[in-house]
Amino acid sequence: MSPSPSEPPTRFVMLGTPGDRRVTFFQQALRNLNLPLAQVVAWADFLSDSSPLFRGIEAGAVLRIESPGRNLEVDRALLSAGASEDDDEEESLRLTREEVSALVLDRGRIFPYRQWFLGFRSALRRIVRELHVRRTVTLMNSPSEIEVMFDKRRSHALLAHHGIPVPASLGVIRNVEELFSKMQRRHCPRVFIKPAHGSSASSVIALAQNGPRLLAKTTMEIVRHNGETQFYNSRKIRQYTRLEDVTEIVNAVCRERAQVEEWVPKAGIADHTFDLRIVTIAGQPRHTVVRLSKAPMTNLHLGAHRGNVQEVRNRMPEAAWSAVEQSCRRTASVFPGSLYAGIDVLVTPSFCSHAICEVNAFGDLLPDVLCGGMDTYTMEIRAMCPTAGVSC
Repeated sequence: MSPSPSEPPTRFVMLGTPGDRRVTFFQQALRNLNLPLAQVVAWADFLSDSSPLFRGIEAGAVLRIESPGRNLEVDRALLSAGASEDDDEEESLRLTREEVSALVLDRGRIFPYRQWFLGFRSALRRIVRELHVRRTVTLMNSPSEIEVMFDKRRSHALLAHHGIPVPASLGVIRNVEELFSKMQRRHCPRVFIKPAHGSSASSVIALAQNGPRLLAKTTMEIVRHNGETQFYNSRKIRQYTRLEDVTEIVNAVCRERAQVEEWVPKAGIADHTFDLRIVTIAGQPRHTVVRLSKAPMTNLHLGAHRGNVQEVRNRMPEAAWSAVEQSCRRTASVFPGSLYAGIDVLVTPSFCSHAICEVNAFGDLLPDVLCGGMDTYTMEIRAMCPTAGVSC
């Protein structure tokens, strides 16, 4: 099931969430190329009954697995599936199926990441089993590799194993006491704490310690009501300095598995720091977005804005930019079954070195960003055909 078939695809099948921008943009790219629109199988339908996905796949079809998106029905189904999944690591907070069924729309509320991931992992593994006997179906992205990309601890370790530059990891951290102990032993006063299965900077904590003083910047909001504490994601970056608050948010993230790594300083332009989102397609770095922010998190939905790629390239020595591109190629090669990936790259203040922060399975949603006159979806579709000669 290679992502490069020898014949042009006759039909695309997409596992996605109808109405999601990713689905809409991909369909528009097919329409612009005068290709048949993809058959869309809703995640909600697939999770309730796997047969709709596989019943409609014909020989020579191309399957694209898209993000489940933000959808309460889908989240309920994944949490419900994860409620009974065996975990090969230490136990984390679990909601019962009855508690999951009772969930209502509560915008921003954070539910158990690990349980959601276990349900998602179960769905991905079911796709692998079902497609094992359908070798005439081509995958745009590998379910097994999506699983690894959705586990920041595994993907970080995998990149490090292949010698790709990544921020130094502090290893497995289970609670705030272990965190402070490791920070002290490693003389590491600043760390990033990321949920192993989170996305879009959800529940990410940038923590700095200076003697007894603490400063945690995060998207997490603590809400206390009637003696109960709940956590919500906020588009406003929150700051916590009290040990009690820092302990609560750190322990909450670590309970769900956390990737904890040294906080590497970012380069800056015009009073903003930045990082890069680079989408690789068919193993090559293609579309690039500069994300400028005054906060540690550079996600655009958190108030960051796009910068000028050429300005960054002008500031970097040619060898340094070439090294970034080579790291992206090497990262893509670690995931050979995935036609595309969104890679987050941190450039250091000297503009001479870099680190790969994350690999995003669904990181190709870059509206209005073109490479060779094509958006990401158009280039991905073209890359599925042997005659597609794309270049930047």
